[in-house]
Amino acid sequence: MPIAEQSGTIAQIDDWVLTEACLEAASWDQPLRVAVNVSAAQFRRENLDRQVRQGHGLGVPVLAEGIETNAQMALLVQGGCDEMQGYLIGRPRSLLPTRQMRNASSQAHRRAAAAE
Repeated sequence: MPIAEQSGTIAQIDDWVLTEACLEAASWDQPLRVAVNVSAAQFRRENLDRQVRQGHGLGVPVLAEGIETNAQMALLVQGGCDEMQGYLIGRPRSLLPTRQMRNASSQAHRRAAAAE
């Protein structure tokens, strides 16, 4: 990726990958989700909204991952992106506290049911 970004070929690679992924997904009988990673340079390009529209035109919801800045999020909101995720929206967390809370809740429900 760094070599493609430095040489300026990343734009063509991003366009090709997105087009092929959208065409492939649109041809499937079953509606499945598709994730396509593009370079960070994609955010600096003028045609990001065209690519979001391309996905919508093919009936494919558009999810952007790796959102790290308010400027990236604003650009995607303006472009009509359906869903977003990334460090700006929520950082990864350990599942341990979630499991502990779920286990504690289950135990409380069992105790309440037993007391009735």
